[in-house]
Amino acid sequence: MDQDKNGLIERLISITAALIEVMNRELEFLNNMQPEEIRDLQAEKQDLAKAYEGYMLEIKSNPALLAQCEDSVKHRLEKVTAMFNSTLSENERALRAVKSVSERLLGVIVNAVAEKQAGAAYSSTGAMGASALAAGKPLPFAVNQSL
Repeated sequence: MDQDKNGLIERLISITAALIEVMNRELEFLNNMQPEEIRDLQAEKQDLAKAYEGYMLEIKSNPALLAQCEDSVKHRLEKVTAMFNSTLSENERALRAVKSVSERLLGVIVNAVAEKQAGAAYSSTGAMGASALAAGKPLPFAVNQSL
């Protein structure tokens, strides 16, 4: 009987720990400047996140599940939840940092391309040179922002 009332909470603890492990691997790739390696983790991370969300919704819809589980299981859930929140914050900071660096790098590239093309552009009157590009007019450029 104790196993039944603890079962869902135990599965939530297990899923949360697995999600922490995936996010830690993701952080390791980010810290080692290997963001391309993160792609391999995305399917696993999405599956775990969906499972986590499902368990959380089930517990929210039936609070008695948590109220009836053993204190030791509650304590483990609190501990893994704190670790999850900490890892989630660290993961978010690292992803934002990589995004910021990538955006700055893309800005440098766009500016370099614009400068290079400035001498070869034509104006509406057929003039060639830097005056052909309107000041402040954006250079057509698209970027895929996914990691």
